[in-house]
Amino acid sequence: MVCPHPQTTRPVRTPLTVWLAPTTWPTLTTEAGRTAPRETGGVLLGWRTGQHIYITDVIGPGPNAAHAQSTFVPDADWQAEQIAELYERSGRRLAYLGDWHTHPGGSPVPSEADRATLSTIAAYEPARCPQPVMGILGQPDGEEWRLQCHILTPGTILRRDRVQRAQLIAVPTEDDSKP
Repeated sequence: MVCPHPQTTRPVRTPLTVWLAPTTWPTLTTEAGRTAPRETGGVLLGWRTGQHIYITDVIGPGPNAAHAQSTFVPDADWQAEQIAELYERSGRRLAYLGDWHTHPGGSPVPSEADRATLSTIAAYEPARCPQPVMGILGQPDGEEWRLQCHILTPGTILRRDRVQRAQLIAVPTEDDSKP
């Protein structure tokens, strides 16, 4: 067996995988449907282990959020209260993973503004989230909502930050696993 020359091999890149708890999907789609055709969004909570990200809880925009056709402004004070409550209930195990929002009538692909938001989150030290997740629910051509998750991969001095699409896996409920 001949080993390839070390300078010609590339490191194998393990795909990022997002595991979505089944209780989160109804929260996302209900909020998305409530505000469409205006945008909405919120916060993703859970934990990360290596290349696996587990979203266990989602928080909506809050009662005083402002929704427009291509943007929304969350009720940050309300969201902070919700995050603190869930954090305490979890035994201080949950972590902020990033944000989610909708693209009503559009695809779940990050815009330039979304990419800039990911960089802003990563640079914001109090968030303690150098590789934030952005969940985007799109509804192209009025179809059912589709979710894609994107993660900011920090760059180096020579390379820019990169937004990478993650493999999305919905965790089955007990009812889903029964024959």
